[in-house]
Amino acid sequence: MITRLPEKRPAEAVTITFRFTRELPAGVSLLPTADVAVAVRKGEDAAPGAMLAGAPAVSGPAVLARIMGGVEGTEYLLTCTADTSAGDRIQLEAILPVALPR
Repeated sequence: MITRLPEKRPAEAVTITFRFTRELPAGVSLLPTADVAVAVRKGEDAAPGAMLAGAPAVSGPAVLARIMGGVEGTEYLLTCTADTSAGDRIQLEAILPVALPR
């Protein structure tokens, strides 16, 4: 299931939290590195990856990613990929709309 996040304005910087609690069996944890990819779902943005500010951080069963900028009226697909202590690679996705001016 893809999570739909609240919209943000282009000037805002927000931290997105990907919670892997349901994907992790008892005794399994996330390894200390993860990846977040940003792609355009609807609209246009020539450089969607530029929205990622720094490297994602793993905190327990969650991955935190700092997101900034974006093009007004564009909807982005954020895909977080993490490896587990059991040797699995798991993903969560979220849709992030960037607000039109009001």
